[in-house]
Amino acid sequence: MLCCVAVKGEQSDFFNVTCGVKQGCVLAPTLFALYFAVVIRETLKRTSEGIRIRFRTDGNLFNRARLKARTKVSYTTITEIMYADDLCFVADTCEFLQALISCLNDVCCKFGLSINVKKTEVMAMNIDEQLLVPDFLIGNSKLKQVESFKYLGSIVTHKGNLDAEVNQRICAAAAAFGKLQPKEVISGFSEYNEVHERSLPERRTQTKRPAHPGQSEIY
Repeated sequence: MLCCVAVKGEQSDFFNVTCGVKQGCVLAPTLFALYFAVVIRETLKRTSEGIRIRFRTDGNLFNRARLKARTKVSYTTITEIMYADDLCFVADTCEFLQALISCLNDVCCKFGLSINVKKTEVMAMNIDEQLLVPDFLIGNSKLKQVESFKYLGSIVTHKGNLDAEVNQRICAAAAAFGKLQPKEVISGFSEYNEVHERSLPERRTQTKRPAHPGQSEIY
């Protein structure tokens, strides 16, 4: 791929670029996904830590009593939760989590990548409040420990409940309704019967539309 640099309207000589893609190239997301998948695969080769869970695939997902059966129950170990370049490691001990972080950092350095320490956080879930959680490090940098964080638009808390997530959704819905024109919201109910009794062609011309049709479709 040949590129050049433009400075004050003047272009430099063309030169070869042997890595990367052009800005906005449609191949960029796919190439990065393939590249990062190899990084994760190499990381998991060096460690087997994670959280072991039980599951069944024969229906009734939310019936927890069925997981106590001695048959028809399968086991698997979850180490990472990943979507695009958002990666979440899970482990059942602090030592295992630090081992995962260190392995990932070593592999990223090997592949020419660097972890953004400022955007990386650690959260301990369902532990004794008196238990002292040790510091987690990426190289010599200490990671921030939090009680909640947002992952793919949803709030995850250290208590493992959905209270914060539900409150966020309620606030988002209230804000969406607040963006509708007050006239449409207030008069829509008072004039419904009057509009409903009119003929169909006349009703079409007088039906009120919200200011944000996308929001009204959602809610």
